[in-house]
Amino acid sequence: MVFYTNVLGISGAAVGTLFLVSRIVDAFTGVEMGRIVDTFKPAKDGRLRPWIRRMAPFAVIAGFLMFLYVVKDWSMPAKMIYANVTYLFWGSFCYTGIGSMASVISDKAEDRAALSTFRSVGASIASMVISFVVPLVVYTTNSSGDQVIVPERFTMIAFVFGIVALVMYGVLYFWSMERIQLPEKDASSTETVGQQMKSIVIGLTTNRALLGIISAAIFLLLAQILVGTMNAYLYTTYFNSASGLAAAGILGTVGVLVLAPFASKIAARFGKKESGTVALLISATMYG
Repeated sequence: MVFYTNVLGISGAAVGTLFLVSRIVDAFTGVEMGRIVDTFKPAKDGRLRPWIRRMAPFAVIAGFLMFLYVVKDWSMPAKMIYANVTYLFWGSFCYTGIGSMASVISDKAEDRAALSTFRSVGASIASMVISFVVPLVVYTTNSSGDQVIVPERFTMIAFVFGIVALVMYGVLYFWSMERIQLPEKDASSTETVGQQMKSIVIGLTTNRALLGIISAAIFLLLAQILVGTMNAYLYTTYFNSASGLAAAGILGTVGVLVLAPFASKIAARFGKKESGTVALLISATMYG
């Protein structure tokens, strides 16, 4: 969002609309990708694992294309087309196409819980590195003492991170294994997207527990996105401190790294609902 608003000069409202539309598109491309995986004949290396090697190069290229600084000199309509096409291509198609392998790595609930926990740890480490490195690299201090962005550095960082991502996808592909063989489904008997969406809507309106979990998750996600987005502008524009933004990025993930290895033990000792409720109340108090 910072690249779109501070480098390309696109309004925050337009960028926010793009993010909202992309989430709606994701709801359909995600379901359709699931149908493709279900109906495609498995390859020699599995049913889900092949999609890593098929889609990873496209996801990396699309990620790089989102941060081309030369676009800042284009007309505003051209910038809007560029932002919408590259962002939707990356998030709603390429990234969605890679999918999740948790269901085929193990059929044990504790293994899947561990996978989820350490995936969060890995994401937190990556987020911490990005939150710390990017502000220190893309921002510089001008003659007036203000923090300003060097557009070219966004493209440079996107290229470096793209190379790292490609290597990590390679590690994921070669160091993972499908142990659970999912039964092949007949494409002719598979529900259409419309039928699946209808089933989802019926489930949302009749399952109060599911509706409660989804509502809580949505508001929690909105809060996290809101704070994360505001911080990117708050520290550099109001406090005029890119280093402050870097420090905040690190501190925000320390708690996750410290507690994640103990999450399953805490849930087993006090209960998932109870431990989650207490943690959320503490978080809400701190935000307040």
